[in-house]
Amino acid sequence: MRTGTGPPRPDDRWDVELYDLARDPGEEHDLAAARPAQADALAKLMHESWAPVYPRRPFGVTLEVTGGGAESTVTATLANGSARPWRAARLTLDAPSGRLVHAPDAAAATRLDPGEHLTTHWQVTRPQVSTATTLTCRARPTAGTTR
Repeated sequence: MRTGTGPPRPDDRWDVELYDLARDPGEEHDLAAARPAQADALAKLMHESWAPVYPRRPFGVTLEVTGGGAESTVTATLANGSARPWRAARLTLDAPSGRLVHAPDAAAATRLDPGEHLTTHWQVTRPQVSTATTLTCRARPTAGTTR
């Protein structure tokens, strides 16, 4: 699991800003000075909630290419690190003309829940005489719930 790090632990003084978003959606009028109790409560909550490391779910597409020569295996993983399910998640591999691509694994999922991932493998065969090439992997999930 990947982790991200937050800022160094601050001192006891936190600068906070308060806005009435219903009346001030542009956040132009800071109300912290007019509402010190709310500002202090917010600063205390932020201070108590601070952690040096925040665990994060994997997110997005990762690729791994193994092998070489005339045949390679491309492994792609699409990870849903969001808080919402994805519908119709699909992985495709675009290869230049002349490359043969065989996908023995399924490359689609009807639903990909938060924290889940979709992995597929492609066998890519190239002609005997070839130059370096670029393969493009595309992921296409649709955010939202499914029924």
